[in-house]
Amino acid sequence: MPEPEYDCGVEVRSVWPHGQFFWKGHSVFLGKVLAGERIGLEPIDDRYFCVCFGDFPLAWFDSKELTIGNLPAQKTVGDGNPEISNNRDSRIPTAAATAAER
Repeated sequence: MPEPEYDCGVEVRSVWPHGQFFWKGHSVFLGKVLAGERIGLEPIDDRYFCVCFGDFPLAWFDSKELTIGNLPAQKTVGDGNPEISNNRDSRIPTAAATAAER
């Protein structure tokens, strides 16, 4: 399988044997299944990133709290395929939304 490529502006990190990657000197656990692979951290805003393997989004990363979160579940239509919505609310937190909640 070819190694995934990432666009400019995407932070690329290697996942270590115990399932962690490093962010500014801190270890962040992602999962052992990705050990030895390169992941992309696509910025959402100054704090949050979408964790990707190639073009496939896996999770979101909070660079302030150094935590990984699940992406919102995708709704499916009758044929089992993901529903494509015009609603752009991804439910991934952003710094602006987090500040508004406080």
